[in-house]
Amino acid sequence: MRLLQLAGVGLLLAALTGCGPELQVTTCRDYVSFEGDPSALAESSDLVFVGEVLASDGLTLFNEVDAATYKVRIDEVLKGEFNDSEIRVVSVPDGCTTAGEAAEYSDGDQLDIDGDAQFFLRETDGSWTTFSPFEGVFPVDSNGELYWDPSAPSPSPTH
Repeated sequence: MRLLQLAGVGLLLAALTGCGPELQVTTCRDYVSFEGDPSALAESSDLVFVGEVLASDGLTLFNEVDAATYKVRIDEVLKGEFNDSEIRVVSVPDGCTTAGEAAEYSDGDQLDIDGDAQFFLRETDGSWTTFSPFEGVFPVDSNGELYWDPSAPSPSPTH
């Protein structure tokens, strides 16, 4: 019994001094979700438009994590004001960390897409960013239907 107590104390001391096995803990920031409510997402966004990702444009430090940044072509502005035909967009990383290591996009980068899409952006510290890591870019479907249709009497999901 005494040997078991000493072993337990030894493990506790090893853990406290950092000499024990590493504990893998993952934590993530929480973001507002507008799942299924494109009208609320559009209302909360500073800029909504239809366009297409043109190319990767480096990294931008966002919430202490390197965030992928893209050049995006603007075809039609649906909400807000933007007078250029291209915009630089930061893809908000999810901020998840495992054992202190930043994981930029644990579920994939939503701006890593091909084809036309509808973009929901916020202006954050002088940069245009996707609304969240999970909501901000929705592909335009093969019929040309948008996730949020601003011309509908009561904008609602079209899918």
